[in-house]
Amino acid sequence: SCEMRYLDPNAGVRTGDMVMTSGQDGYPEGLAVGRIISLHPGTDGVSMVAEIRPAVSLDTVREVLVVTGKGTP
Repeated sequence: SCEMRYLDPNAGVRTGDMVMTSGQDGYPEGLAVGRIISLHPGTDGVSMVAEIRPAVSLDTVREVLVVTGKGTP
């Protein structure tokens, strides 16, 4: 699994929701990233963290792009 951090607790995100790409930053809109399998409070005490089951088996992926933060190549 992987996780998505700093979610707004009032955003209406629920366990079972599908996570899709937004179409920002040059990525196509609507690509399936995975499904939320659990939600829990973030360590900052304000946000939520979603645990996500990837939409594809990571054992079969040949190329990936990892985004680590703004300004990081």
